[in-house]
Amino acid sequence: MHDLTKLVHEKKFATNLFPLHPDLEKIHLDYYCASDPRNWTVGGGFPSALRAGFAKLSDCLFFFWRPAAQVVRRTPELRRRNVYYLNFDLRNWVYKGVFSTDVSRRVFCGHTVIIDFCLPLAFYFGFKEIYLLGCDCDYQVDQAPDYSQAYFYDKSLDERSIYYNPRDPIYKRKGDSDHVAVMLASYAVVKKAFEANGRKIYNAGYGGALEVFERVNYVDLF
Repeated sequence: MHDLTKLVHEKKFATNLFPLHPDLEKIHLDYYCASDPRNWTVGGGFPSALRAGFAKLSDCLFFFWRPAAQVVRRTPELRRRNVYYLNFDLRNWVYKGVFSTDVSRRVFCGHTVIIDFCLPLAFYFGFKEIYLLGCDCDYQVDQAPDYSQAYFYDKSLDERSIYYNPRDPIYKRKGDSDHVAVMLASYAVVKKAFEANGRKIYNAGYGGALEVFERVNYVDLF
């Protein structure tokens, strides 16, 4: 629902299967993040469609969890790319009150890559205003029987069907009230950390359950 080409002159973070977006090359993505190992381990490596997207991101900085290093080394599309690995501390959860302001040391588990990697990196890089898009927090991906409203990309390109099938138990767990509550609590911790340093996060998405941050109208930002 967003015209992302309007972001061409902004600094942009994207995650997971975003490189499948049809406007990828028009957007000029700056940072790509993936914290969940299912991004690179299901099927023995990154999905072929995702690798094709990587090949188009010549000026992008890539951030993965350190265990991805072996797969990255054998992925031709990531050779000669700027790839960085983060120490992902799964023993400490953001919703309990911790937030990483120094990604050179470690980042904490926020139950979504947005909190795991993106927002700590944005803080570390010094961004003062952050706008979230598509952070719905409700997992309402099956509103149409054929999932036609669930994804911006062709679902047949997703080789990780076990992970992204909304009927799979993984998604059922992600969509339950406990998981969503943990995510929202984690976002609240992040908000406090940013605002304590005079920074602001806005929700520029449409719909969804993320009401932790002030909502703004995307089209009014330009």
